[in-house]
Amino acid sequence: MALPAQRNKLSRKRDQRRALLKGLAESLFIHESIVTTRPKARALRPYAEKLITKAKTDNQHNRRMVLRKISTKETLQKLFEEIGPRYADRPGGYTRIESAGWRRGDDAEMAKISLVDSTGAKEESVDAESKESEKDQKPEPTEETTTKKVAETKPKAKKADDKKEDDK
Repeated sequence: MALPAQRNKLSRKRDQRRALLKGLAESLFIHESIVTTRPKARALRPYAEKLITKAKTDNQHNRRMVLRKISTKETLQKLFEEIGPRYADRPGGYTRIESAGWRRGDDAEMAKISLVDSTGAKEESVDAESKESEKDQKPEPTEETTTKKVAETKPKAKKADDKKEDDK
């Protein structure tokens, strides 16, 4: 006999579980990356991906269907105007779950769930590239700057010697 697939109930009743997933999904869409426990991240993934799939086609019916699952209109607007079009040609797999270590206190396994190809990841890579280019553009120290540094350090050493003589 075929049985329905079991899902993780997250130690909550149905209404609490739905409210939890609704809140996590909204945070994910607003921030594009959140850190939570691994079981919650694994439960959130199909929930969020179904909403993104609906957001790829912007029509009134899909907006109403998604509005059932999330509560704020600002999140709905971002989902349909930014996130949905970004994944229009992607056939699925909009989220990524990465291990984030263990939570201090109760030792729960933490995970970072984020949208694939999110703008936050692009900004981080751009920042890394700009830092590398800044390193390349910095002039190497010349003989004048090195002699200045040596000259600055020598008087300090003399002052320390003077203090030793004064103590005697």
